[in-house]
Amino acid sequence: MKEWFTVGEISSLFDLNVQTLRYYDAIGLFSPAQKRGASGARRYQFDQIYRLAAIRFLKKLGYPLERIRKSLDSRSPAFSIAEMRSQSAELRRRCEEFSRIREGIDRKLRFIEEKTASLDLGEIRLRIFPMRRYIPLGVEDNLYRQDDFYFYPTVVFYQGRAKIFGAMLTDDYSDEGPGPKPREIPGGDYLVGYHRGPYETIEESFARIRTEAPGMGLHVGDETVNVNIIDQFVERDARNYVTEIQMIATRRP
Repeated sequence: MKEWFTVGEISSLFDLNVQTLRYYDAIGLFSPAQKRGASGARRYQFDQIYRLAAIRFLKKLGYPLERIRKSLDSRSPAFSIAEMRSQSAELRRRCEEFSRIREGIDRKLRFIEEKTASLDLGEIRLRIFPMRRYIPLGVEDNLYRQDDFYFYPTVVFYQGRAKIFGAMLTDDYSDEGPGPKPREIPGGDYLVGYHRGPYETIEESFARIRTEAPGMGLHVGDETVNVNIIDQFVERDARNYVTEIQMIATRRP
């Protein structure tokens, strides 16, 4: 192996962008031993290869640059082993979080595809639902910092002028853990229709669906179960939001 290497040669040897090497130099993490040689080029000495290899290794482990600098300046077997154990635990935590995010994406995708496969926005019909479960999320002020809001389909219960939110659960949800316990949506007959547009005008669709109930020999109450199908996560224009409206129905005598 030769004794001196140019920036381009080090870049090729480690498959690193030249700009990355220049940045490492600028922050003092990895600088050429010879700033200007006879040819005017900046050159690295052979022994520096080991430091760059260590930097690449720690980058592969997910270390940020400042932590890499600290590790390189404090290296000993005991220190390095402790650092790797700590990083392993952090990567395991991040892996579990990424897995949860992936499951949330897949869950949202399945839900939207299933709901939109045969969607008829003008249809109003009687449907029988089994008992379903949801995680209570509370009012809107408490909504956006709760992960379940993002990882599960949103269900909204209108109580007068108030909106109470929940996360509609699927079979993969575990009741174990410190979080809120699921509540139940009763199974039975529901009159089902759809609202297209912003949530602020959904009461117009409530009224439209209720007017159909007597002609179908049904009575519906004031409470509604509203499941967001197309919402702000997949559509930028509120005029295209789609909500499935479900009203508990009983047969008229």
